[in-house]
Amino acid sequence: MLIPLLVFAGMLGTVETSPVPIFTPTEILVKHAALRENTLNGKQGPLVVRFQVGSIDSQTVLDVDHQRYQQIILHPVSGDCPNAQFYIAITPQVEKAFQRLGNDDLKQHFTGKEIEVRGQLNVTYRTIYASPTLYKYHIDISDLDQFRLVETVDTRQTDAGFPLPTWRVLAD
Repeated sequence: MLIPLLVFAGMLGTVETSPVPIFTPTEILVKHAALRENTLNGKQGPLVVRFQVGSIDSQTVLDVDHQRYQQIILHPVSGDCPNAQFYIAITPQVEKAFQRLGNDDLKQHFTGKEIEVRGQLNVTYRTIYASPTLYKYHIDISDLDQFRLVETVDTRQTDAGFPLPTWRVLAD
């Protein structure tokens, strides 16, 4: 009885799917305790995160097979707190996919852009005796489809000589 009712309601358009919440790095770090617990317990699904890229660097990663490779890291303009940080890690497979599309310099491609990515939140941490634990929250990009948006941020100068704020009202 319930299934035909749901099918009929879906045809009429009365059943709406809930929109996927879009987080900022600041919101992730504010809710980091709950997100960390859910991630470690396997209860956390993929997140959508939107931010302006602030800095881009690379790190050397040693994988399970003891192979070393360079990984590009995208840091947000803001959002770090004293004991936690958030970043996006681009795997070498995605970097090669960008090169096939003609984007050889990812640092130049992402500099000053606003991005929106979807992926699983990963948590790593570093604990040193007699110091606070540093938590690193990151999303590993292993497929180009995880990028939902890459757009240039308008940094026009006002008559006063300072850049306009980067916030915008988003409309559907």
